[in-house]
Amino acid sequence: MWFLLLAMGALLLGAFGLPATQRLEFPPPPEAVLAAYFLLATLFRLLVRDFRIASFERKARKLARRTTDKPASMMGELGMGVGRGALLAVGGDLMGAGLSLASALVRGAASSVNAPPPPKRERRRAGTWERVKALVCVAGVGLVCAGVAWEPVFHGRLVRVAEAATSAAGLSPPVRP
Repeated sequence: MWFLLLAMGALLLGAFGLPATQRLEFPPPPEAVLAAYFLLATLFRLLVRDFRIASFERKARKLARRTTDKPASMMGELGMGVGRGALLAVGGDLMGAGLSLASALVRGAASSVNAPPPPKRERRRAGTWERVKALVCVAGVGLVCAGVAWEPVFHGRLVRVAEAATSAAGLSPPVRP
């Protein structure tokens, strides 16, 4: 999302320029305006990255302080279910004993499948992923800014090459030098 917003800003800046720069006595070249935009976009994206990584770390610290809701182990759930089932079976409730054992098996299986990763590992994974996304976004916006800055240089050449290719293929009249 950030890449699309920042890249569209670079394209709009290349298409329309900054009207305020035209009022200067010596207006800066378009490349300088795009370079300044790239630096501001990079600063903005890195601030977003730092803010998100800080929120991941706050969340991991908050989860690490918790001691009451540790996930139960599958063996513990199974042991409690077997014990409860044995008590019910001794009391004569065979249906309750079977249901207790089945519910223990289901809870144990569900707790092992949905066990969240440790907070430290989750924080490290989320931070690494956020850094990669920020790097790709900054590199992509840099390429868009460079393409917009170099477009006037290559536009004439590309048009001449396209006209020469179409005339060589017999699709248009010959190119006049």
